[in-house]
Amino acid sequence: GQIIHVSCQANKLLMSGDRVIGARTTIGDIRAKNTILALGTNTRKLVAKDARSILVHPVKGYSVTYDTTSVNDLPSHPIIDEGRHVGVVPINGKLRVVGIAEFAGHDCTLNPKIVRQLDRLTKSVYPNLAQMIDGCKREPWTGFRPMTPDGLPYIGETSNKGLWVNTGHGHLGWTLATGSAELLADLIMDKPTALDASIYSITRSH
Repeated sequence: GQIIHVSCQANKLLMSGDRVIGARTTIGDIRAKNTILALGTNTRKLVAKDARSILVHPVKGYSVTYDTTSVNDLPSHPIIDEGRHVGVVPINGKLRVVGIAEFAGHDCTLNPKIVRQLDRLTKSVYPNLAQMIDGCKREPWTGFRPMTPDGLPYIGETSNKGLWVNTGHGHLGWTLATGSAELLADLIMDKPTALDASIYSITRSH
């Protein structure tokens, strides 16, 4: 079985020569034959040797969730408006609107102008809900999408033996999670892969 440590921060990789043998964490040292970094925009903090090759940059995405429990005739299916670059998803009596890409480094503060922009985009997609949107309680949120220059994730071994990465999936982390995990597992176990893994290597040209 597996052991999951929550509220546990990895601060440093443990080395034996040029091989990574685990991580130093806030609950003590954790040793492993193989160590995988799936840290999104923070991956480069622990891979100093390959930091120039792993070009993962934070791009802030936004969402606003409206409490629509008392509203009738809400959309019943999620939609994506490609022209407006916005998605609208009904979730258990709430309506969540997602979109926007802001380049602001690791600044995690909410930009009120962008929140208002999402309000306007929602009204443009559903003009009949404009009054409802103005009257509903809303919860704005922002988070970082780990983007790479070519839009492809990094999946594979680093220049340190025993250290692997699985990062840079942009806004498709959940979508690509199982396929990425299967590919990485095959690489670690030295099994044939279902596709050409070299296109996800940290040594690829961008």
